[in-house]
Amino acid sequence: MARRKNCDAGRPSAAGSGQVRVRVRVRAASVGGMDRLTTRGRRQFRPPLPCLPGADAAGENEAPGEGAEGLEPGGRVCCSGWRGALAERTMIDAHRMATLPDAVENGVASMILRNGLAARPALADRAALQPGTAMSVTGAAGGVGMARSTPAAR
Repeated sequence: MARRKNCDAGRPSAAGSGQVRVRVRVRAASVGGMDRLTTRGRRQFRPPLPCLPGADAAGENEAPGEGAEGLEPGGRVCCSGWRGALAERTMIDAHRMATLPDAVENGVASMILRNGLAARPALADRAALQPGTAMSVTGAAGGVGMARSTPAAR
């Protein structure tokens, strides 16, 4: 695969920047609907070109920005950003990351956040579910359906 010389992943955040960004060495990335829309220029948010798609990934934290609490260099993480997860390395906001236990494979971890992030608004905002509310989930064979079923059961 040819390398793009004009794509810069950026640098870890410096003290006082107000935004904590972390450089991640990508080991696995998932491809989803948002990536499909991005590559076709059909998202409501259109990133500047050239744009490397890929919203979700799992890998190692290579360079935590100053102020990235709980993120150790070399630690395994899953992350969800707006673009760049299909690169070998990408920059992600620290608040869009989670540390991973060794038992979770990278391929699975690259899908965890997006499914959960998609399920939460459906349950909390659209359905306005409260603890103790009964609900029926049909067609929960995909990742979002499973993510909706798990918290709803509690």
